[in-house]
Amino acid sequence: MFNLFINDLFLFVEKTDICNFADDNTLSIADISVEHIINSLESDIDILQKWFLENGMLINQNKCQLMIIESSRNARNEKAEIKIQNKTVVENPKGKLLGVTIDKNLTMKEHIKNICKQAGNKLNALARIAKFLDDDKRKLLMKSFVISQFNYCPIIWMYCQRQSNNLINKIHERALRIAYNDYTSTFNMLLEKDGSLMIHEKNTHALAFEIVKTRNNLNPAFMKNRFCPILHNYNTRNERISYPIPRTVTYG
Repeated sequence: MFNLFINDLFLFVEKTDICNFADDNTLSIADISVEHIINSLESDIDILQKWFLENGMLINQNKCQLMIIESSRNARNEKAEIKIQNKTVVENPKGKLLGVTIDKNLTMKEHIKNICKQAGNKLNALARIAKFLDDDKRKLLMKSFVISQFNYCPIIWMYCQRQSNNLINKIHERALRIAYNDYTSTFNMLLEKDGSLMIHEKNTHALAFEIVKTRNNLNPAFMKNRFCPILHNYNTRNERISYPIPRTVTYG
C-alpha cells in the first residue's frame, strides 16, 4: 500500500523531478536562475505537503536540506532559503544523502575525508592488535573493516581530485603493510603480493560492470539513457556507446 502511494508522488509534482528511496524523497531541478529554482521547489513542496497530510503522513522538517550545486566561479554572497510550513530551511554548502556527503561544487572531498577517517580509525585498532594475530586474520580484518569502507557508492565519488586520491592510496598502503607485516616493499609490490588493485582501479572496474549491466537491461532506465549505443549507417566491428562528456576533468 505504501509503495503504491509513493509511486503516486511522481504524478503530482509539476516543476521538479523527484527521486524516492524508501522513506527518503529528493526534489531536484536544473536552472540558471536561483530564484526560479526556489520558486519551483516551494511550489512542489506545497503540493507534497498536502499529499502527505491526506495520506496520514508528515514531512520531517528537521531533516530537510537545501543545496544548490554550482560552479565555484558562480559564488553568491547570500544564501538561498525555502519555506516548509512554518520552518525556514537555509541553503547548506554540503549535505548527506543516503550516506554520501555531497558538497555544492561536487568535489567529493568531504565524503572522501570522512571515509578515510573511518578507515584510519579501524586501521589504528588493527595495528594495536596485529602482533597477536596471524597473517590470515590480519588480511581478513583489513579487507572486512578497512578496505570495505571504500566499497559504498564508489561510482559517485571515484573521479575525485588528486589530493583525495592520494589520501585513499596512503590508507590502502598502510593497511597492506600492517596486514603483511611488510614495511620495506613499495606500494606496487604490496598490491602484487595481495593480488589486488588500487582503490581507483577497482572503482573503474565497478563502473565498467555497471555499463555492461546497463547495456543488458539489468539497470534502471535512467542509466540506459546515459549510455546509449552510437548508431552508424554502416556495420562496425565494435559497438560503441555515447556517454556524458564533462567540460572539465577536475571533478570527473
